[in-house]
Amino acid sequence: METTEIANAFLSRAANTTKYMTSAQRVDSLTDLVLSYNSDKHDHMPELLLAKMAAATRRVSELAEEQQALLDKHGLAVEDVGELVEELKLLAVSLSTRDLRSDGSDLRNAIELVSDSLRVRQASVSRVASTPKQRAKLRRLVVADKKKLNKLLSRYQQTTGVLIDADACADGHFPWHEEYSAVGPLSLSEKRALCDVYMKRRRAQEERDIVKQEMERLLTYGSYVMDVLLQKLEDYQLIVLSHGAVMAGMVLHEEARGDDAGRLQRLDEPGAYAKPLRFQAYRLYMVWRCGRLGRGNRQPVPSCVVVNIRKKWPSPDGTYVGFKERTETL
Repeated sequence: METTEIANAFLSRAANTTKYMTSAQRVDSLTDLVLSYNSDKHDHMPELLLAKMAAATRRVSELAEEQQALLDKHGLAVEDVGELVEELKLLAVSLSTRDLRSDGSDLRNAIELVSDSLRVRQASVSRVASTPKQRAKLRRLVVADKKKLNKLLSRYQQTTGVLIDADACADGHFPWHEEYSAVGPLSLSEKRALCDVYMKRRRAQEERDIVKQEMERLLTYGSYVMDVLLQKLEDYQLIVLSHGAVMAGMVLHEEARGDDAGRLQRLDEPGAYAKPLRFQAYRLYMVWRCGRLGRGNRQPVPSCVVVNIRKKWPSPDGTYVGFKERTETL
C-alpha cells in the first residue's frame, strides 16, 4: 500500500476506536495517535528508504535484462524503442472511436489494443488494486473493454468474414500473428510488450532517483540535527554539569522556598551536599530540555545524563558514583 493509503487506513481505525468518546477526549486521543504515528514513521524512515532503494534497484536491473532479451529476440537496438513508443502513441490517437475506419488493418490494431487493455486490467484486479473501491472500478472498466472488444470483433467478422474468439483475443492469440511471423515485421502485441518494458524501466529509474533525493534530503536534515544536538550537548555540559551553575540554581531554588540560601553560598566542599546538587542538576536538565518544570513534563531522565551527574557529584559513601559502580555495590 502507498503511504497515503496507510495513513488513511490508520486514521479510519482510530476514528472507529474513538467514536464513543466525548468530543474533547476524541480530539486528544486522535492527536496523540497522529503524533505517535508521525514519530514512528520518522524513526523508521531510514529503513523504509533503504528498502525502497533496494527494491527500485532490483527492479531496474530485472527490467533491463528483460528489455535486452526482447531486443536480442527481435534484432533491435535500444535507439529503436523510442521510435516504437512514438508509433504506438500516434496509433492510439488515430484509433479513437471517432476516427476508426472499417479498414481491416485498423480493426486488427484496435482489437489488439483493446485486448491488451482488457488483459492488463484483469490482472490488475488481483495484483495491483489494494482497496475494494479500486477493484470495483477496475471491474467496471473490464466490462466496458469486453463490450468494446465484442463490437470490434463483430465489425471484423462483417468486414472479413473471419470469426475470432473473444477469449483467445483476451489471452493474446490473434490469427493474423502467423502472417506477421511469416513476413517478418513485428506485430502490434510484440511492439507493445517491448514498449511496456521500456516504459516500466524508465518509471523504475525515476522512482530510484526520487528515493535517492529523499535519502540525500534525510541525510542533510540528519546532519543539521546532529549539529544542533552537539551544540546542545555543549550547552548541557556547561549548564547541567557546571558546579557554579548548579550552585546558583540551587541558591535561587532555596530562596524561592524561603530556606537559608546563605548556608549554600558559603559551601567550600560540595561533597557533603552531593544529593541536593544532584537534584538541582536534574532540575536544570529538565528546564534545559523542556523549558520549564511542572507536571506536564514528567519525563524520564536518560541514563547517560544520570551517569554524568552521579559521576560529577558522587555521594561520600560511594553509592552514587555512576550507574556501573552503583550496580556493583548493590
